[in-house]
Amino acid sequence: MKKLLIIVDYQNDFVNGVLGSKQAMKIKTPIYKEIQKYVKNKDQIIFLQDTHDKKYLQSIEGKNLPIEHTIKGSKGWQICEPLNEYVTKSNCFSKPTFGSLKLVNYLTKHKFESIQMCGLLTNMCVMVNTIIAQACQPNTKIFINKKLVASNDKSLEEAAFKILKNLFINII
Repeated sequence: MKKLLIIVDYQNDFVNGVLGSKQAMKIKTPIYKEIQKYVKNKDQIIFLQDTHDKKYLQSIEGKNLPIEHTIKGSKGWQICEPLNEYVTKSNCFSKPTFGSLKLVNYLTKHKFESIQMCGLLTNMCVMVNTIIAQACQPNTKIFINKKLVASNDKSLEEAAFKILKNLFINII
């Protein structure tokens, strides 16, 4: 059985764009190296891609976070280089909100030995999609390496780690 690496929202707007941070930049090379390990071992990789349209500011999320970001087709929407060299049509799931229903569909059809989560933001999309993965595959080892995730709010990130650990997600 294969292993799965899920890269959450490692997109230009979250790395060096309107919602970018130093923390997000720091994890680029470690995530890239992790992807290379999975590819070398012929394991599976999935990218989740935050995707909004021009009406974003009218959405509930847009009213609570009134910063246009990851507008479909924009540079900010694209998966950050050099990670994007591993993106294909079949391994990149767009999502209009924090959690991915495409990920639900995928994980109900494909079983894995382990699932590793990485990317941005720890306390938002990483946390939500980790819980989704656990709901789809409750007997699969799911883990997060702290060196492969980032948040722009350290206290919320630590709270997310505590919550996920309490849900039996391995935090290493």
